[in-house]
Amino acid sequence: MRDANLTQIHALDTDFRGANLTGACIKNWNINSETKFDGVICDYVYLESNQQKRYPPAPETFKPGDFAKLFQTVGETIELFFREGIDWHAFLAAFNEFKQTYSDEEFSVQSIEQKMGGSLLVKLTVPENSTEQKKAKYTNSLHELYESKLKLIEQQKQLLEKTVIN
Repeated sequence: MRDANLTQIHALDTDFRGANLTGACIKNWNINSETKFDGVICDYVYLESNQQKRYPPAPETFKPGDFAKLFQTVGETIELFFREGIDWHAFLAAFNEFKQTYSDEEFSVQSIEQKMGGSLLVKLTVPENSTEQKKAKYTNSLHELYESKLKLIEQQKQLLEKTVIN
């Protein structure tokens, strides 16, 4: 698979173990926690077509096992999409409250991706074997907490502005 064009492929549950992916283009590929990367041989990949955006940048190369560590999707995830960017204070306050609410369960930020027009996609790791219903509950709960924290921050800003003006 050396120099393969894997642009936009759906590699869900795919077994890449032992494959040579050096020079492959992986732009917008779709992988999941069941995609296997153990023993992948890979010095570098391209993140854009026509051998653009080499990763890691030349002359660096992946060390053995780095590719799997970097690209293996960890466990179950939920995705939170923020169309108009994100207020980090509100997000951290919401995430901390969410983690306290579900203190018996393990949650972590898996990745943060910048999307077109300033949008952000935040992927969170949720407990393994979470049902789709539970994932939806987690997602809705986090969005509601974020919106309430955002409103609270906005109210505090307005109060501060009134205090400064007076």
